[in-house]
Amino acid sequence: MEGDIKMQEGKKTVAVLYIEPTQAYLYGSNITNYLLLKFPPDVVSDQEIVDLENFSKLFWEFFQQHQVTPSHILILLSTGLTFEKEFPDTLSSIDVDKDIKEFIDTVPFDEIVSNIYKLNKKEKVVAINKKLCDEILSILGKLQFQVIAFVPESIAHEVVSELANNLDLSVLLSNADYLKQYSLLKTENTEMYKTTGKKKTEKKRLIFLGGVFFILLAILMVLLIGNVPSNLRQ
Repeated sequence: MEGDIKMQEGKKTVAVLYIEPTQAYLYGSNITNYLLLKFPPDVVSDQEIVDLENFSKLFWEFFQQHQVTPSHILILLSTGLTFEKEFPDTLSSIDVDKDIKEFIDTVPFDEIVSNIYKLNKKEKVVAINKKLCDEILSILGKLQFQVIAFVPESIAHEVVSELANNLDLSVLLSNADYLKQYSLLKTENTEMYKTTGKKKTEKKRLIFLGGVFFILLAILMVLLIGNVPSNLRQ
C-alpha cells in the first residue's frame, strides 16, 4: 500500500500534508484514507494565522484523534497560499532580476520565503508568508514529525507527470523523496534550498511617520496663520 512506502533515510514512514487556505488533507504514515482538517476563519484568515494557540490546538487534537504515527512529512502548499509569477528565458538576466525583485515587493507580508525554479525554458518565482511556514514547521516538530520539504503545488504539477492534470496525494507520497529537491524553504532535513526573507515593517513605519509629520506640519501652519493679526495678513 502507498501508506507503507519507506524513506531510505531513517526508515521512517512518510506522510503528505496538503494545505489550502481553509483546510488541510493528510495522507500516509499509518493512515490509509485521506483525513480532512478544517481551519475556522477566526483561526486562519487571508493566509495568516490569527490565533496561534487554537491553530496549534487544532493540529494537536487532529493528530491525537486519528492516532497518526510520527513520520517524515512532505508539505504541499496550495496555489491558494502561494504568490507566483513566470518569466520567459528570453529576457536578459538583468531584466529578470529586476522583474523578480518588483514582484517580490508586491507580496503583502512583512516576511516571506521565496524560491526561483527554472523549468521548461522559463523561470517561476514562488513566494509565501514565512510566518505561516515557520509555525507549521514548529507545530509538526512538537508532534515529532520531521518535515522533509515545503513544495508548491504548481511545481509538483510540473515535475511529476502523473500530477499534470490531477492532484493525487498517493502519487505525491510515492514521489516524496524526489520532490524534496523542489522545497520552497530550508528544513531540518534539506540543505540545498535558497530562501529569501524580507521585512517591510520598517519601511511601512517610516511612511506612516512621514505622513503623520506632514499632517502635524499642516495643522501647525493653519494655527500660525490663524493667530496672525488681521492687519498683518493684508
